[in-house]
Amino acid sequence: MSYTFFAMLGLFAVNVMTPGASFVLTVSNAMKHGRRSGLLIALGLATADTMFAAMATAGLAALVSQNVLLVKAVSLLGGMWFACAGIRLILKQKAAQLPVEAEKTAGNLLMGPAYRLGFSAGAFNAQAILFFSTMFIGAISSRPDLREAIALVAGVAAVSAFTRSGIVTLFTTGTVMRFYATQRRKVETVSGGMLALFGLKIATPAALVLTQSMLAIFAHSPKTENLLQTHAKLDFRKCESAQYGIAEDLDHARCSHALRR
Repeated sequence: MSYTFFAMLGLFAVNVMTPGASFVLTVSNAMKHGRRSGLLIALGLATADTMFAAMATAGLAALVSQNVLLVKAVSLLGGMWFACAGIRLILKQKAAQLPVEAEKTAGNLLMGPAYRLGFSAGAFNAQAILFFSTMFIGAISSRPDLREAIALVAGVAAVSAFTRSGIVTLFTTGTVMRFYATQRRKVETVSGGMLALFGLKIATPAALVLTQSMLAIFAHSPKTENLLQTHAKLDFRKCESAQYGIAEDLDHARCSHALRR
């Protein structure tokens, strides 16, 4: 295993710790619902990371990265998902105070919903998809053998689970939870706003690219070309008639252009 791979794992750990949509989602839910729920969300995110690593070693991530529209579609869905999650977090604020100890926090999410929340967030995380389809592939050999592939996937799974669990543990300590208990409304408002902004930041460029692509496809469709050709022929005939004084109200510049064609 080359040093490049270990450097990539370190970069991946830094990427996980960098505040982003999945980071805010994990921390906000861990402080709101308790450490157990946060760890389950972290496990779901780690599962999604492991899935992407397995796809990358199998060569599927390279195929996905070459399809720009597919990547943008995933980015749009993921951005909308995070934006909706942020809006829901803001709208579902409650005035009730949480206990100081995270382990005793009431209102824990059930195991299934908490895990699915984390996995869904990870599966639609466009940044993770781009990471595993670019930097991760660049750090591995073109055809890793079975043992190397297993080591690669296991390394990503371990780093993701360890880093995300450490984040949850840090933000569910007594000091942090006491602060959260007194500033819950503000924390949830800021967290929800950040989630929504991250989601819009991801979704907006993707929506623009997809819209431009759809317009380009429509402009080059056979029906559209036939329609444009029909209008061009009509303009040409009207302009020919205008030369003989039959249609005096036509735009002369438009006629000159049509006749030149």
